[in-house]
Amino acid sequence: MSPTKSNHITDLIEGVDYILEGGSCRVGIESTIISLVGTPTILRKGRITKEEIESVIGSVTVNINSSSKPEAPGMLEKHYAPTTKLEIYDNNKEYSGNIAFIAFGDNTPNIKLSSVVNLSEDSDYIEAGENLYSALRDLDKENFDLILTSYIPEISIGQAINDKLKRASA
Repeated sequence: MSPTKSNHITDLIEGVDYILEGGSCRVGIESTIISLVGTPTILRKGRITKEEIESVIGSVTVNINSSSKPEAPGMLEKHYAPTTKLEIYDNNKEYSGNIAFIAFGDNTPNIKLSSVVNLSEDSDYIEAGENLYSALRDLDKENFDLILTSYIPEISIGQAINDKLKRASA
């Protein structure tokens, strides 16, 4: 999972003597990667949306399919994953145990949960992107049996957030 706060760096790398603290990463999720070889193609969805790119360069295609030989970082089927099992909530399934839920707005299911972390109580997509990796990291440290989440609407960077959730739950 990508570091978005200074303490994430010290968790990942031993022996860091100094960190120039600039606060939390404003974007939170990785950058959009686009190939300009031939037809412009989005290889990884990120903060800059397809619509924003098309407003500048015209039509682009999207190829974010999983591959054993990815063209860009973040294209593997399983990526960005916490150690704790992460699942996309299924209302037809029964859940039990010490379960955390990553919410967006008011999408928390009516099941017994030990903890709920909301990416954005106001359903702000940018705020959700800023909080995604911190939420995954924080919940991963708490020894839950399972982390549940739901996809968010495919608006703005919702597509990129859902792609990260899909790969983290693979």
